[in-house]
Amino acid sequence: MIAENKIFTTLKDYEYALELERRSSFEEAYKIFLTLLHNDDYDYGDIAFHCGWCLENLVQGNTNEIISYYIKAGKNASDIKCRYNAFFRMGWVYLQLKDYRKSAEAFKKVIDISDSLGNDIVQNAMYWYALSLESLGYYLEAIKWYRIVTDTCPSLNPESRRREISCLINVGLYKDALKVCYSFLNPPPGPFSGERYLELKKFAEKEIKILELSL
Repeated sequence: MIAENKIFTTLKDYEYALELERRSSFEEAYKIFLTLLHNDDYDYGDIAFHCGWCLENLVQGNTNEIISYYIKAGKNASDIKCRYNAFFRMGWVYLQLKDYRKSAEAFKKVIDISDSLGNDIVQNAMYWYALSLESLGYYLEAIKWYRIVTDTCPSLNPESRRREISCLINVGLYKDALKVCYSFLNPPPGPFSGERYLELKKFAEKEIKILELSL
């Protein structure tokens, strides 16, 4: 009976911590998740993810500690979506630090463990993986991944094409860059912001003028 009451109490604590997290009361939620981290009644990886997420949303959150939690979650969570999310968040933290090599490694882990390219987290990971590669100067590899995103994710299609143009120009593939620029003369994919597409179209039109003069 005592054991049952203990499990019930910790379950209430977990639900309360989730509610605090939803309310953006991250400091309070973190304290509760921390007490549950080594509780065998819970998925260690899941609790580690919530610890990392709460810390990430605190101004005074320690970056190394945040990443440490996400590594634990990515390696141990039983739910694959939690593992996706953990490695994605780790990549995002590294991206904000401009540590593109480590952000690329983290985003690639999302892709490597994925079971579907139709998952939003995986699609975003592919885009940010490509951007990390581009930032490292690996333009040809970045182009490959931007094209995969373009083909599989309508909501990221225009952004990927815009980044592909820059990569193609950087490696001297001007005719290919011009071809991608022309694609912006077509209407945007359904789910994409019309206002943002107009900005990208203006960028493409400017590049068309420059590229046509150089070819």
